[in-house]
Amino acid sequence: MPRITSFVLAYGTQQLDLDRQDLLLYLILAACLGIISVPFFGWLSDVLGRRLVYGAGAVLTGLYAFPYFALLNTRTGGLILLGIILGLIFHDMMYGPQAALISESFGTGIRYTGAGLGYQLASITAGGPAPLIATAILAGTGSTTWISIYIIICAAVTLAALATMHPRPPEADEADAASEDGAGQHTVRGATRA
Repeated sequence: MPRITSFVLAYGTQQLDLDRQDLLLYLILAACLGIISVPFFGWLSDVLGRRLVYGAGAVLTGLYAFPYFALLNTRTGGLILLGIILGLIFHDMMYGPQAALISESFGTGIRYTGAGLGYQLASITAGGPAPLIATAILAGTGSTTWISIYIIICAAVTLAALATMHPRPPEADEADAASEDGAGQHTVRGATRA
């Protein structure tokens, strides 16, 4: 949804003839809620589990794809604001636990590289082109129906990726740390002997 919100400006002004300043205000108000919702969903993932909270966000995003555009298409300020707020809350359900979820999927020896590459490659292949894809779909079909289907497909891919992730138990990190400490001690001992 976050990349699609940038599409909202073009869609709202060009297709719905809405005031750009009003749309920007709605986006800013909705984004301000993220100051609370992102940390909240991060905390909630500590309590309930990262995969559960993240998966719920993906499911709700997919279910919300058609209602999202239905709310925008009303051209009513309050309903547009509600649509944008709900979309960003469902996004924040994934964004809050995302960093920990991705990081915890890798051992400490490759965590930084694995998390960084995974996040950046996803941004290049999926997140970044989303507004362009939505614009092309709208130009080709003249309707938001296929944009909603595109969102649902993205949510399904997200759920499939989440299902295939192999969570690492905290004990695995402790074992990694112990083996790294042991390797470091052998290096120090070898250097001392020389």
